[in-house]
Amino acid sequence: MKKIVVIACMLVTPVILSSAQSDISTWFTEKSSNSIVISNETVFSIYNTEKLTIARTYEAVIKNDRAKDLKSVRIYYDKYQSIDEAEVSISDISGQEIEKYKLKDFDDMATGLSNTASDGRMKYLKINYNKYPFCIKVSHKVTKKGSLHYPVWTPQAVEKQRLVSGRLTVLDYTGNSFRYECVNVPEPERSSLEQGVKYTWAVENREPFIYEDMNYDLEYYAPIVYTAPNAFEMDDYVGDMQNWNSFGRWISTLNQGKNDLQPGDLYELDRLMDQTGSTYEKVRTVYSYLQQNTRYVSIQLGIGGWQPFSASYVHNHKYGDCKALSFYTKSLLEHYGIRGYYTLISAGAYAAEMKHRFPNAHFNHAILTVPVKDDTLFLECTSQTSPFGYLGTFTSDRSALMITDDGGKVIRTKKYTADQSIQYTNVVIDLEDNGDGEVLLNRQYTGIEIDNYSFLSLYQRPADKPEEWLVDNHDWGNVSVHSFSLHDLKNEPIPSGGFSARFSSKKEASAVGKRLFFNPGKYSDIYISKLPDKERRTPMLIKYGYSQIDSVTINHPSNYIFEKSLREVNVTSKYGTYKRALVKDEGQFLYIRTFIIHSGFYPREEYGEFREFINKVLKLDNERVVLVNRT
Repeated sequence: MKKIVVIACMLVTPVILSSAQSDISTWFTEKSSNSIVISNETVFSIYNTEKLTIARTYEAVIKNDRAKDLKSVRIYYDKYQSIDEAEVSISDISGQEIEKYKLKDFDDMATGLSNTASDGRMKYLKINYNKYPFCIKVSHKVTKKGSLHYPVWTPQAVEKQRLVSGRLTVLDYTGNSFRYECVNVPEPERSSLEQGVKYTWAVENREPFIYEDMNYDLEYYAPIVYTAPNAFEMDDYVGDMQNWNSFGRWISTLNQGKNDLQPGDLYELDRLMDQTGSTYEKVRTVYSYLQQNTRYVSIQLGIGGWQPFSASYVHNHKYGDCKALSFYTKSLLEHYGIRGYYTLISAGAYAAEMKHRFPNAHFNHAILTVPVKDDTLFLECTSQTSPFGYLGTFTSDRSALMITDDGGKVIRTKKYTADQSIQYTNVVIDLEDNGDGEVLLNRQYTGIEIDNYSFLSLYQRPADKPEEWLVDNHDWGNVSVHSFSLHDLKNEPIPSGGFSARFSSKKEASAVGKRLFFNPGKYSDIYISKLPDKERRTPMLIKYGYSQIDSVTINHPSNYIFEKSLREVNVTSKYGTYKRALVKDEGQFLYIRTFIIHSGFYPREEYGEFREFINKVLKLDNERVVLVNRT
């Protein structure tokens, strides 16, 4: 493999290439890649539930400064993972070594943020060489104490990267502590060791890929091998991960004895609860108490990455991480006879779905699930200002692991439908002869739409100049804001809130001679882009459906009449609907528009139909009214 690197690094010299070398020459000059991974080899050794090692070596050609993933090396370590060795070498395209680094040359850095208590650290090396192209070779080895986390192998982890050769070897000396799932990779070759089994996966000549809109799941583009333990151990806590139920029992073991609140601790909350009736309202009261009396601090010390602080610790110190705050809320509810269930989840707007048939420990967050009459509440316990029961794009509509008395149970969190997530916009525009306008805009958001442009944050951390949010987050041209005010926030699982704004708009309409060209769909903010006419490779995911309902009243000078109006439109498809109408009156017209897009996972074969619908909507939204001066 080293020979191939030398060939790649000498391609600028005039040589006669073999057919294999000719391929490398093409790759070296192709515009579709920023880097070429010549080889990526990982050896994962499983000795027992207490000791694992991971050795990785990769060689690559960095073609330009956009290959940022390869221009730095990060090796993580903590109480459970130590770095045995590391080496990096840089060579130019002639194969001449330029720099060589050992572990002592790396910077040592904390991995946590300012509000994080963590023993996680990393060794970090930034490559400052910028004479492209150049070659890099990296090798490092770590030893893990404990076996909760097995690696995920992604030899081609970013777009515009060509992979020539990748190899994963798993040496399982236990013979039975190992499960795998492979994606875009052939099944492994198996062979016997003197003690245990050897597994080898190999991939070759993977083309560079570019993520397509509406699908950023690496599984559709690149080779991946997931690995996970059967039996495992972490800080003397022994567990089993062969199914979700048994993994849930391990989590229960970590949480045992943590509900140590005493009746006298809650006298303040007792007084509030005495005034509360239904179970629903009792949960609301507890949640409000949590928000007013605690704050979020991430704790990642030792087993604390998985084990919460005790409820009394959170109560007395007034802080905790997602695990501690969720368990504390669970403990508060239990004090009043209400069952809540500690729940593990993968958080993030486009977090990967948990694998139902492949239990693993890839969660990064905890929430609380509370069944109530005819409903289930999901509580985000880390926010001091989030609406009651609201999950947003952070944790809604995905599978999660609810921890019950009997172990783990896979559930689905709340989904916000298009008829719950609505953006209502009402605009009144006074248009002048020169095309300028005075605008009064009222907007109301419901459901998940309240997160548009981080609007909800205006309630959470009031800005000195909230009107700046309006200007910074909307492409409405040259506007001068005169007033901006927030509507009351509805504190419910399907929240609502909004704002009113009055502003002046330069060139609200384009004035050309005696005519005014005006786009009444300007304030719709559709959030989608025109889709290209090309072959689709992957399915399309519309994660969050939503609705937009617009009413725009335009008062124009009385000496202007319509030269071009807008026809009434009603477009319906399986992906959504679009309707518009225009009502004319003397000196005024009213534009009414409704756009609905449904959430869904659509096969790539439907791309043409989907593209036709989306591009038709965009075209209709860009059509303009033409007014002409009749005097």
